Amino acid sequence: MDDRQLFETYKETVYLFCRYMVQSRADAEDLCQDVFFKAMIADRTNVQNTKAWLLRIAANECNTFLRSYSCNELKCGLKNKKRLLYAGSRNDTHSLP
Repeated sequence: MDDRQLFETYKETVYLFCRYMVQSRADAEDLCQDVFFKAMIADRTNVQNTKAWLLRIAANECNTFLRSYSCNELKCGLKNKKRLLYAGSRNDTHSLP
């Protein structure tokens, strides 16, 4: 199966899987593109079940994305919390002038 056939055959399956995993159309489209890029540059000679192989790549890409997303969200949440604490301390009546 050449690259074009691979894409045409499995594009909807991979996209729907990514969409289910990340719950975002735009992110799912980006991840789907990453999946097919990795699949097209990989050696597929020993792949027995192409669909399962592609979905494993998709699962790995989605999990990596979700891990980085949650880490970034956590870091942003901590930064915002520090800003709020700092802002609150300036308005505190017990602080020195």
